[in-house]
Amino acid sequence: MANWNKLTAGQFKAIKTLLRGGATQKEAAEYMQVSANTTFWVNKAETFEEYQQIIAESHLAQKRVAAMKAKETAKAEEKPPEIIKEVRQSVTIQATHYMMQKLDETNALLKLISEKLAFIVDDLYGTGKKEG
Repeated sequence: MANWNKLTAGQFKAIKTLLRGGATQKEAAEYMQVSANTTFWVNKAETFEEYQQIIAESHLAQKRVAAMKAKETAKAEEKPPEIIKEVRQSVTIQATHYMMQKLDETNALLKLISEKLAFIVDDLYGTGKKEG
């Protein structure tokens, strides 16, 4: 059972008097050393019995919400774990004849560029064989 501070009839009357006298709910709560929610509910109620009924309904509603959350949590925990199956796939890439021709041409151009660069390096730095 929830442990909550019960307001007495005298405190109820005192808070009602403060509120009727022009005090704000916050001021009344600080003076009477109760929560702002308590002064809110006291302000809503006309009699002490009505206040008690409001508080009882409020606590009942809180219990219902807690019970619903507990049920939702229990349902979430009851779900069976998901089974994850590992799927392995292999992909084979096939090049067309046209692609192979272009690839061969590209390789030939790269080889030619490489040979020209090697010749330039040999010519600049004299690392190659000298003919003559």
